[in-house]
Amino acid sequence: MAARGLSVEKQPAWARYVVAMVALGLGWLMREALTKAIGHERLPFIFFFPAIAISAWYGGLGPALLAMVLGALLADLSYIGAWSFGPRTTYEAAASSAAFRLHS
Repeated sequence: MAARGLSVEKQPAWARYVVAMVALGLGWLMREALTKAIGHERLPFIFFFPAIAISAWYGGLGPALLAMVLGALLADLSYIGAWSFGPRTTYEAAASSAAFRLHS
């Protein structure tokens, strides 16, 4: 019995990538909304995981990989890189970013 669900092949390529970018943008906006409550350096990837899952569900592997790479870069530039001071913090930021990429 075939699984019923969203067929990636039926969606145009541009729509799959647009959905991935919109999900990523919404994830970034939701994380920005939490910045005052939890601080700038805590939980940098929290809303990027659902964005990658939505990208994979709707668009397949290509949009999900793009969302993963851009999510890691966005989190690094927005939350990790801006607060990196010295070698220990840089190591922690690299470890956090690597863990995000492995678990996505």
